[in-house]
Amino acid sequence: MTTESRPANSGERRSSGDAVLAAAAGVVVLTTVAATVVGAYADGGDAARGAAAGGAVAVLVLAFGTFSLNVVSRVMPAASLALAMLTYLFQMTLTLVILLAISRSGALETSLDRRWLGLTLILGVIAWMVGHVVAAQRARIPAFEPVIGSPSDKTGVDAH
Repeated sequence: MTTESRPANSGERRSSGDAVLAAAAGVVVLTTVAATVVGAYADGGDAARGAAAGGAVAVLVLAFGTFSLNVVSRVMPAASLALAMLTYLFQMTLTLVILLAISRSGALETSLDRRWLGLTLILGVIAWMVGHVVAAQRARIPAFEPVIGSPSDKTGVDAH
C-alpha cells in the first residue's frame, strides 16, 4: 500500500517538510554557484557578486516562508492554506523591499550587476519550485492520520 509508513530509523528522523526544504534550498544553492561562476567568467566580479546576491535573496526569502509554513502546519494544520496565501504575499513583499533596499544603497551602480542579480533571482525561484515539487513528490507525506480502531485501520489494534 502506498500510504504505509516506513519503520523509523534508530536515529532521530527529520520531518518530511524539513527534507523538502533542504532539497529545494540545495537546488537553489547549486544554481546560484553555477550562475556566479558563469557570471564571473562572462562579465567579471560585479556579475559574480550580483549573481550571488540574487541567489541569496531567493534562497533566504523562500526558505523562511517554507520553514514558517512547515512550523504552522505541524501545530495548526487547519490554518495551513490561509497561511500559505499570506506567506506568498509576505515573500513577494519582502523580495520587493530587499530589491528596493539594494537599489537605493547604490550597490547596483558600484559593485553589483543588476542583470546578473535579476537573472539569478529568477533562476533561483524556478530552481526552488522544481526542487520543491520533486522533493515533495518523493517524500512520504500522508494525506491524513488514520484513527486507530476505525474500519479503515489495518493494524488491528483497538484504541480501547
